[in-house]
Amino acid sequence: MQAAQQVARQLPLQAGAWRDVPAREVATRIYRRWLATVPWTEKSSAATTLLLLACDAQGYARIWQIGDGLVLCRLRGEVQVITPERTGFGNQTRALGVQRAWSDWNTASFRLEKPDDLVMLMTDGVADDLPAPTLDGFTAVVHRELAQRSRRQARRWLTHELTHWATPQHADDKTVAVVFKDK
Repeated sequence: MQAAQQVARQLPLQAGAWRDVPAREVATRIYRRWLATVPWTEKSSAATTLLLLACDAQGYARIWQIGDGLVLCRLRGEVQVITPERTGFGNQTRALGVQRAWSDWNTASFRLEKPDDLVMLMTDGVADDLPAPTLDGFTAVVHRELAQRSRRQARRWLTHELTHWATPQHADDKTVAVVFKDK
């Protein structure tokens, strides 16, 4: 994660120039920095999911994803899944350190313009328990609960929900990040 944060922080900030850096170039920088930071020869020993969102105050957003998990956005009231449908067997993990091709990355650009527009990133520990028909409702509830709280209270609520996840015996890591446009 630190490798991706460092790359994101180095993107040019002036006049939205960060939006023009090719997605593949950013992914390559992230991958190279990650390779340099992993101390083991066998990099797949440190395989990880990467979900990265860069968003500015005007609502311009870009995502990069490699590995399992789910990215979705709600734009103008409509929930859209950004992550492509998963192929293969359910126990086949995709991850940074396992996949190496540019085609294994998922990227997208969009703009949060309207009040209540949002983007949500979640690891497979959450996403795997959410059937497609429940995504609209899940998104609405999470947004409603976060929007009515201070940042500290929202973090506490989300941590509680993830810690007391409704699926019994589900020990997979659970992470959710949400960015939304205020009214």
